[in-house]
Amino acid sequence: MKNRPDIFFWIALIFLVLIFCPDFSSAQKLEQTLSNLCKVFSGVEKVGIIYADPSFEKELKVLEANAKELKITLIEKKVASIHEVPPNTRDLIGKIDTLMVVDDWVIKVPDAFNYIMLTALQNNWKTIVPREELLTRGGLFYTSEKGEIVVNKRIMQFLKLTPKEDSPKITFRGEE
Repeated sequence: MKNRPDIFFWIALIFLVLIFCPDFSSAQKLEQTLSNLCKVFSGVEKVGIIYADPSFEKELKVLEANAKELKITLIEKKVASIHEVPPNTRDLIGKIDTLMVVDDWVIKVPDAFNYIMLTALQNNWKTIVPREELLTRGGLFYTSEKGEIVVNKRIMQFLKLTPKEDSPKITFRGEE
């Protein structure tokens, strides 16, 4: 019984760490994806991020440090409802060259996601998507859990992008 308070202490500590610490696996994947994009395509200088989930702010802090190392400016837009997606997306026009789409409810609402992707294509933004299947819905760039770089070839051609000569191995999707 003497050790029982120690158990409660450790349980409480683990609980606090899970709540207040960023999800490093997810944050590391975002960092890796951003770094990979810079290795593959030139001209990544200003990256816009549209997100809704407040828990993403923890990951965003980790991503901001990585962006500074890569000499990238992050421009973040937090939305609280589907109605905020169009004006916040339009607000990024002329301010970014790349858009990072976060895996939250915004991409699960087809109208919101489609609006974002259409705006991205109209403005020649490189788009980073969090899941490979989103490449078929207009996304350009994805990094798998294993670190594999996947690029939508049709979108790459539409944007008139060419991978750098010394870029890492790329797997293309959307080839004819």
